[in-house]
Amino acid sequence: MDAVGPTAFAILVGAFERSDMKLGRMKARQRQSGFGLIETMIVLAIVSMILFVVIPYAMGRQNDKTGEVEGQRVVNLLRCGIEKGRLVTALTTITLPVMINQGCFGDIPNITGLGTVGASATNSLTGEAYVVATVNLVGTNDGLTMATSTRRKNCAGVVNGAAVAGAARITVTPSGGAAVVVKAVNDVAVDIASTGLATACGGAEPIAITIAMAK
Repeated sequence: MDAVGPTAFAILVGAFERSDMKLGRMKARQRQSGFGLIETMIVLAIVSMILFVVIPYAMGRQNDKTGEVEGQRVVNLLRCGIEKGRLVTALTTITLPVMINQGCFGDIPNITGLGTVGASATNSLTGEAYVVATVNLVGTNDGLTMATSTRRKNCAGVVNGAAVAGAARITVTPSGGAAVVVKAVNDVAVDIASTGLATACGGAEPIAITIAMAK
């Protein structure tokens, strides 16, 4: 018994030690797993914050870009109309059908009645028809205007695109609201703060934008 007792005790001690080692390893793995979970949660939180900022910015920039393209298109169309007017010495003869039939609009798909006196074209932002007219800028009938329309999300882009492309005058009119001249004939650029562009572009839709070019 004396010889067996110590041996049995040693076996028990060894078993406890092995059990304690296993428990230690399990706790270590749990700690590692816990740290991994915390790190994952932190990463997800950071990614969520980035997406919260980046996605709205990206969408807003895309809306601005879409508007800028439309504003530039209108200015280029007016330039084409003015060039056609020089050939006949009078801008008063230049109408939307004339511009369409003379090739100013190219072959864009939103043209109806091509080759007829009733030819019409609509913009890609609201689907409303363009309206062309002569205008008095500095003298009499010395410019052309094109009225188009936009949504709030594209409004500032249309204005900025037209201004950069060289529009002489830009007027913004919210649906049911008053017209706001956001770029006058003598202005070099659009002053957003002083012209009320943000208020005008934030009005009821569709928002009318009239862009003028001088001959």
